[in-house]
Amino acid sequence: MEARSIWLTEFHLRLVYNVMADEDLAQRWTSEGNAELGLSFWLVVAACIAGFINIICVCVAGADARDLDSVAPALEEKLNGAIMLY
Repeated sequence: MEARSIWLTEFHLRLVYNVMADEDLAQRWTSEGNAELGLSFWLVVAACIAGFINIICVCVAGADARDLDSVAPALEEKLNGAIMLY
């Protein structure tokens, strides 16, 4: 989360404006307004959202499982004298 916040801050404070080398700046070249967030940034954001949705689904499923009655133990009458060979 911190990395995305830092990247967005740096992007809006510095990268949107002129980020060319000093030699190019001396010749009055400019790159202002040519920066944009790429596909890889938005894929990271989408992956984080999908991860949070997954965590929410697991929490909801775990809450439903805790509400069910526990499984009844097997009756000892059925187990007496029964030998299972594999």
